[in-house]
Amino acid sequence: MSLDIIAATSFPELLLRIGEALKKVMQTDSLIPLGICLLVLLAVIFLRRKLASALLKLLLHHQRRRHARQTEAAQHKLQQPFSWWLTALTLRLLLPFMKFPSPADAMLSKLAQSWFFLTLFWVLYVLADQFCHQLNEIQKRPDNRLDKNAVNYISILLRTLVVVIAVLNVLGIWVANLYGLLTGLGIGGLVLALAAQDSAANLFASLSIMLDAPFAVGDWIEFADYSGSVEKVGLRSTRIRSGDQSAICVPNSTLGNAVIINGSKRRNRVVDFSLQLRCDSKPEQIRQFTAALTKLLTAEPEITGTPLVALETLDISGLSLKVRYLTSADFNQMESVRERINYQLLGLLSAYGLSLAATTGAALDPGKLLPTAAAAPAAVPSQQNASPATLASPQEASRLQEN
Repeated sequence: MSLDIIAATSFPELLLRIGEALKKVMQTDSLIPLGICLLVLLAVIFLRRKLASALLKLLLHHQRRRHARQTEAAQHKLQQPFSWWLTALTLRLLLPFMKFPSPADAMLSKLAQSWFFLTLFWVLYVLADQFCHQLNEIQKRPDNRLDKNAVNYISILLRTLVVVIAVLNVLGIWVANLYGLLTGLGIGGLVLALAAQDSAANLFASLSIMLDAPFAVGDWIEFADYSGSVEKVGLRSTRIRSGDQSAICVPNSTLGNAVIINGSKRRNRVVDFSLQLRCDSKPEQIRQFTAALTKLLTAEPEITGTPLVALETLDISGLSLKVRYLTSADFNQMESVRERINYQLLGLLSAYGLSLAATTGAALDPGKLLPTAAAAPAAVPSQQNASPATLASPQEASRLQEN
């Protein structure tokens, strides 16, 4: 093509002629099409990060205006899988022009399709992960209405769905009759379902826990003989951290059928105890002490509701005074309030001349505490009082007796 022809041709016509020339070159049987395709593929491989960054900036342009920080983080995580997806897309588009022999061409085509779908679902998996991250951020807000367990289940379900679809697509490339194979595996699936009844029960129990929401991650629960803080609610089991920091893994089917006490949902904590006063305490002293203690509990700002102070029982061991009041649900705060009240209670007892009744146990028999006397050893004759016959050997003894 001469320079005069190029000058007389408009730009669209020039591009059209260049495209037709490249098409003719690519349709030839020489190695030129293969070389051009390899050069384009290598160029995309080396420039994939810059290409991916430019395309992502273009695609996320409007989103960046509203959520700049989140969009920047999402672009950073999407850049690597998106760059490899561009490479797989380029290979898939160029492969028909490379004109490999028939067996190799079929194998390379399947490999290119598998690579394309794997990288595509890699991008989708990262997008699902970013979506779940946004749900977690929304769940942490004070005004949110999303349950933490529901967010965890949505995250697991979404990621699992992407992986399953990716595996089925790749298997569909290599297996000719995938749906027939899956249908043939139906009987085997039934056998596996019967063998996995416990797993299925745990799965449905986890869905029930998510929908009913008897507890959430971080709650302190009590059930059967166990208690602890919920750390994770999974598809099969729930992990609980006990008071001694032991990890307890409980199947969800067990939790689904158990009576659960959620301590974190309580509104208040109850402090309930009895004071045992001596029997010789005067009624007027007890009445004044009861009124003073009631006034003290009522004036305490961290005690909610109306406290109870009443003379409960009378018996030979003493007079029982019932004390009951409510504090906040926080355990440490309840302990602090109880300690402060107990110290003030001791001061009131001293001020009104009252004493706590002392309980004594049964007297111990000293004879039972002494060890049993050992049998006395047999008497051994001393050398001073023993006769010569006693100290001599049998032969000497017989000789002495003869003399």
